[in-house]
Amino acid sequence: MDGLFVEYTGKTTAKCVAAIDFGTSGTSYAYAFPPRNGELNARTDVYTNGQWEDGSTGKTKTILLLDDENNFIAFGGHAENKYKVLAVHKSGKYFRFFKMQLYTEKITGNFMIKPLDGESVSAKLVFQRCLEYLKEGKFNSDSTNYIFTQVIDNSVISTVIALLKQIQMEDRKVSSSDIKWVLTVPAIWNDAAKQIMSEAAETAGLVNVGGNRVQLALEPEAASLWCLRNGELNLEHGDRYVVLDCGGGTIDVTVHEKIAGMAGDSLKEMALAKGGDWGSTTIDRRILRMLKDIFGNRRYNAMTEDLHGYMNLQRDIESAKIAFDSETDVVLNLPDTLMSQTYTEVSPEEAVEKYQNANGNVDLIFRKPNLLIPATYFRDKLIWPTIQQIYTHTLAVLNRNPSVSRLILAGNFANSRILRDEMMKFESRGIKVVVPHLPGETVVKGAVLFGANPGLISERLSRFTYGIGTVVPFVTGKHPESKLIITSFGERFCNGVFNTFITEGEECVLGHTVEKPFTTLEPYQHIVGVNIYKSRRKNVTYTEEAGVTNIGRVAIRIRKPFESVKVIMLLTTEIVAKAINEDGEEREVTLKFNE
Repeated sequence: MDGLFVEYTGKTTAKCVAAIDFGTSGTSYAYAFPPRNGELNARTDVYTNGQWEDGSTGKTKTILLLDDENNFIAFGGHAENKYKVLAVHKSGKYFRFFKMQLYTEKITGNFMIKPLDGESVSAKLVFQRCLEYLKEGKFNSDSTNYIFTQVIDNSVISTVIALLKQIQMEDRKVSSSDIKWVLTVPAIWNDAAKQIMSEAAETAGLVNVGGNRVQLALEPEAASLWCLRNGELNLEHGDRYVVLDCGGGTIDVTVHEKIAGMAGDSLKEMALAKGGDWGSTTIDRRILRMLKDIFGNRRYNAMTEDLHGYMNLQRDIESAKIAFDSETDVVLNLPDTLMSQTYTEVSPEEAVEKYQNANGNVDLIFRKPNLLIPATYFRDKLIWPTIQQIYTHTLAVLNRNPSVSRLILAGNFANSRILRDEMMKFESRGIKVVVPHLPGETVVKGAVLFGANPGLISERLSRFTYGIGTVVPFVTGKHPESKLIITSFGERFCNGVFNTFITEGEECVLGHTVEKPFTTLEPYQHIVGVNIYKSRRKNVTYTEEAGVTNIGRVAIRIRKPFESVKVIMLLTTEIVAKAINEDGEEREVTLKFNE
């Protein structure tokens, strides 16, 4: 495998692999020290983060706090607590649930994210500040002693013993340059969103061994790897299963097949990941919308400015939706500002009664400061629309893939009882539903396994058709006259022809590259420009057709008349391309999806 590509396919040589699962609702990281053969034991070799600044363990809230000049102040629950003070002085920029803003087709290089208050900030800078904290403030250190301390703080005795043995056997000093960084992203994100994360990571200093950029891991693939390698799935070679990655923002659904080989189990992608913005935060928004409908815009807006009350309400909602069992009524503790009559003559009691009458006599019970929501209403109107979307989409995937024998529920939302119960209905079809131990950790732990050995993903499907712009001999009547070019020798060519390298939906085996030679048109060209394009269509003729996007360009030097240039493409979690001249000089294509 060529040097520019080996990082995407071969086992890592890094002393340490660190993965960051940067979720819509929560963030965590995990790490491991790969042995020389690159093979990690999923059960014993992967460690998760210790205690956060706010005292929490596991995932911390994905919340960023910047000052008015966009400098870092705090991250996670610590940011939430600090903002309560700053907000009194109308200072600081508070970002929450901002990752979901990248789930859009319209992303440019200057894509902006708006905080709760204040002016918008570049998306790259927002993610850069988060990743800088996670790298410098939490993980990075000059020695393993730091990591060892984190494990002790987390009171994981078995992990302490395992790590201590490693330290005794070998010097485990780890510097920043010894770390391979992996960043998780939703599989259903487009290339532009992935590029923002990749560039933010690079700017934040998450540069891998040898100066290579951070490696992206697709969230459902990572979850699948973890379940496949830690012994929770009892599968045979060729068995197919669905991975349902249930996050706070998006739901990713994909189909994988187990491949058993001499080097251990790997997976093959059998269907392109599909999904949508049906994560657990949709339930939060629906509950808040109900409160807005009940108490009115003025009260609701006043509540959002009462940060103590508003944040406490958000915690209440988070606890309620995870613990909800379909039968127990839900009680929310409402902030004083939501019940105040300063903003309206209508009392909160009257507002609740009016809402009940307008919505079919909903049996809400209001006793200051508590609002009781009947279990039936909470289930049918507030949670069920989200669950139904997930169920319907999963059913469609299963119907298209009748050979599937397992359904894996991964992600933090998989802790929801009502979601689990609904998915268990698929067992009547003979499909075993698997909820792994600590489903919220499957993605970040699996990302570590992927970072140590990207070869665990043996085959993928291309989400797009990729190609380059070329010229071919002009054929009158076949090619448009507008594309005719004539060389200095009088030869006639058709310009802007799409030369396909990889087709949408095409199976791409690990390490498989597509290589094509091209020759210069003029005898004394000193530079050849290669333009890379993509499209969602399988059959593309010209680069200027609708739906075809230019995503990259590379210029390479030419020294001989009519010298040939090779263009090579590799599909991993990203598309990677390079050009090589006859002297062996290589240039990796810098792809720009968001310009």
